[in-house]
Amino acid sequence: MNQLVIEVDGIKNINSEFVKEEYGEELTNELLNRANYCLKENMDWKLEVIDENYHFVTFAFATRSYSYVYEISKKRKYISQKDFIGYSDAEAVLELMDGIRK
Repeated sequence: MNQLVIEVDGIKNINSEFVKEEYGEELTNELLNRANYCLKENMDWKLEVIDENYHFVTFAFATRSYSYVYEISKKRKYISQKDFIGYSDAEAVLELMDGIRK
């Protein structure tokens, strides 16, 4: 498990203190809402940093059926972009990308 996620009594949750300090309150609230929804619906989830540069960090909050991708401004600590990607959309885009490679 990474620093973004903690586990207590076998239940995963967002490490809200760490996320709030590093990336801001807006992202913390978003991720807590997502994690709480998954807990309520008995859905497994993962949260990872998928890209980072000098100005932005990009997170993916993923379940088996969808993902939210968040781009965060490091300096201002706010969500500059949020995208929802459903499983079928992801499959279609990957197929399209695979067709370009051939």
